[in-house]
Order: sequence, then structure tokens, then C-alpha cells
Amino acid sequence: MAECSPGPRDLPVFADAWGDDRGRLVRARTSVNMSGTRVTVTAALSDIGEPVRLTVLQAPDTVPVTEAGGIPNGCAPARMAVGQGRG
Repeated sequence: MAECSPGPRDLPVFADAWGDDRGRLVRARTSVNMSGTRVTVTAALSDIGEPVRLTVLQAPDTVPVTEAGGIPNGCAPARMAVGQGRG
């Protein structure tokens, strides 16, 4: 594995947003180029103002992330520690 110099690295992310005639966000698209692979995510928002039903997972149904390998821009140590979030 190639060694990388320490320090911050830029990972440009581009975004487009669409609004309706009332100024509400109705669509968003983000795009990033990670190590030569372009990733685009588009979210369409509908039923604005309507109630949302959520199911909260119980702790036994989750898996905590304590380590992850690699950094999206391709300059990665063998392992990278990540903070443990709330499940």
C-alpha cells in the first residue's frame, strides 16, 4: 500500500437543489468523484407537511461501527478509527 502524506485532503462534493413555487426543497442531488469513481445520490422529497412514520431499531438489532478501512479519496491507512455513534 502506498504511503500518504499526513494532513487534510480535499474531497469536492457538488450539489444541485430544486424548490417548488413555495420555496420548499423538493429534490436534491449530490455528486462526488472518489478515486476515479463518480457517485451521485438524488433525493426526491414528496408529501411535504405529512406525518412521517419511523421505526427505531433496538440496540440488539444494530451493529456498532468501531473501525472502517480506507478513505474515499484513495489515500488510506490500513485501518482508520471512527467514533461510535448512537444506534
